Amino acid sequence: MVRLDDNNKIEWFCHRKSRAGIQTGLDEAFFTSEHFESERRFGAFYDNLYFDSLPALFQHLGIIDNYRASHLTVPIPYMSEKKIAGAIQQFLKNAAVYRNSALDDAALQSFLEASHNVQFIFDQDLGQHESSAILGKMRFSPPCIYISKELQDDDCRRRFTLAHEVGHFVLHSPLLKDYLDFSFDCENSLLFGRNHSSVINKQLEIQANIFASQLLLPEHSLRRDLDEYLDQRQICRKGRLYVDSQLHNRERAWSFLSLMNTKYRVSKEAIQYRLENLKLLEFDPNYDRLHRF
Repeated sequence: MVRLDDNNKIEWFCHRKSRAGIQTGLDEAFFTSEHFESERRFGAFYDNLYFDSLPALFQHLGIIDNYRASHLTVPIPYMSEKKIAGAIQQFLKNAAVYRNSALDDAALQSFLEASHNVQFIFDQDLGQHESSAILGKMRFSPPCIYISKELQDDDCRRRFTLAHEVGHFVLHSPLLKDYLDFSFDCENSLLFGRNHSSVINKQLEIQANIFASQLLLPEHSLRRDLDEYLDQRQICRKGRLYVDSQLHNRERAWSFLSLMNTKYRVSKEAIQYRLENLKLLEFDPNYDRLHRF
């Protein structure tokens, strides 16, 4: 039995010579070859079989009947908003998934089906997790995106959930497909599960939300829309909206959000968050943000 120390050096902690006439077929060269990935921290050879985990060896020996990890921890790399934007651009390339600057979700679906063999299911009730409705689900292999049928009458939320799931596919599938079977997106949290185990990982949810926001509300389109809106109303605000206690400023901002809601079919809350993030919408520090508009 061997394990790798922190410097990826082999440490033999149980090494028994093979009996005469029996060739193990493995030696130290195997564990330093390209076939033995550095991520593995355990290796054992028994009965001419190789085991890469202690539970697998114990199951073979009959010591345990089954093993299920109660939690799965996968290191999630940090992704800046700029890097996520680059991932979207690289993924879509020349795909025609926008119509009049708004995302055409049917075209996006056709693109994913044709180029990445992603399946889509929209007619199922996905149930609940801890009293929170499951809105979307991603199966990593083979790839399939599920959107709850409960969202059929909520176009904005359905589109955001779809874009969110596509974000998991683009950003996280390469990382997680070897570890997890499904991801479930609830109303307030992201749940990952293999069989019946689960892990809440807010970092992945945030990344998928940023992806969805950028996919549905492209920066260059929003900036152009805002410039046109300000020009038409002869408002000089240096390319941004400003909200304070004055009624006309609040009405201008709300009017623009309503126009963008109609154009992009995205909720006003999501549009407001995107505008603030891009510094296209600013609130007076003395204005009661709890009341917003």
